[in-house]
Amino acid sequence: MHHAAGGNAIYEAMKRAAAAGLVDLDRLAGLRVAANFDRPCPTETAETSLHASSGGFPIACENIYRAAAPVVQEIVAHWDKWEIGVSP
Repeated sequence: MHHAAGGNAIYEAMKRAAAAGLVDLDRLAGLRVAANFDRPCPTETAETSLHASSGGFPIACENIYRAAAPVVQEIVAHWDKWEIGVSP
C-alpha cells in the first residue's frame, strides 16, 4: 500500500508504526469510503452527525464491509498462501 506523495493520516500513522518495527507496510491494504461532510454543522455534535438519518455513514459502513469482506475471507481461507505476504 505504498502511497505516492501526500497520503493520508492513517497511512502516516502506519509509516510511524513501521519505523518503530510494529507493522509491515507491505502487508497493509487501504480501503476508503466517503460519508457525510468533513465535519458536523455548528449546531450538532460529531456523534449526532454520524448517526443522522440524512447522512451517508450507514451506506459507507455497508460499502466498506462489502469491499473488505471478500478480501478478508480469501486471506483467512488461504492463509498458507498469504502468510508470507502478497506475491509480486
